[in-house]
Amino acid sequence: MSPIIYGLFGMVGIGVLNILVSLLNRNNDSFKIGFLIQFGNALATLALFPFLYKENPGSKVFFSLILAGITGALAFVFINKAFKEGKASINSPIISTWGMITAIFGFILLNEDFYLSKGISILLIVLGIFLSSIDIKTLLNTKSIKLIAGVKWSVLAALNLGISFFTITYFAADNHWYTVSLFTRFWTIVTYLFLAATTHKPVFSYFKSLPVLLFLAIFVDVVSFLMMSIGYTTAEPGVVSVITSASPALTIVLSFLILKEKITKQQLFGVIVVIAGIILLALN
Repeated sequence: MSPIIYGLFGMVGIGVLNILVSLLNRNNDSFKIGFLIQFGNALATLALFPFLYKENPGSKVFFSLILAGITGALAFVFINKAFKEGKASINSPIISTWGMITAIFGFILLNEDFYLSKGISILLIVLGIFLSSIDIKTLLNTKSIKLIAGVKWSVLAALNLGISFFTITYFAADNHWYTVSLFTRFWTIVTYLFLAATTHKPVFSYFKSLPVLLFLAIFVDVVSFLMMSIGYTTAEPGVVSVITSASPALTIVLSFLILKEKITKQQLFGVIVVIAGIILLALN
């Protein structure tokens, strides 16, 4: 199958998932939704074990992926908080800047090449985040910074996703992608169970009154992640990344059509700048 098709699966999957998460968070506890989606993902990943398992990389890789699992779980906690409090059209592009963070870690820790176009893309993303997340009128009138609702959670989500994907990419270079994904899912669920214990609610209480949309969200997430992972093993993984990185554009369109969200011209311009930076970074 063409890398373009795999990329489209990723773009559509992430774009649609953002809308589903926003809808689910309107009438449900954000932690519950995150926990159930990740739990469903882990079960689905485990169910694919007989078909996709290729190797056992050993306990070193298993325990090293704790960081990927913990930051991945925290990222999804923050994503649900962002969509609970704010607009999908604003927060989705900010969350997608995890690619920039991964690139920065690669430059610092792996001595990856840092060239002009990469620097420009990072500057565009930072500028776009500022324009889409800061209430400039309030800043000018009161001299105080007022963030758009949900943005602080989006920034934290992007940071944790950047760390998680950097760790996954690092270990996937020498190990089969499915094994890395399976180990990461395991530690993500362990983290969620630990966080659930701190809420003083019985874990089984999260499985009561399951929204119908939840099952669709799990299906979309699992299929898109699987297709993206396969796409990254093709001869043109960059094409998959470029197309997938355009998912915020779909989220913006769907948030207008389905969620009836409205954004200011300043925020829209900021979102466009962020998307431009993400695509330029992916092209690199």
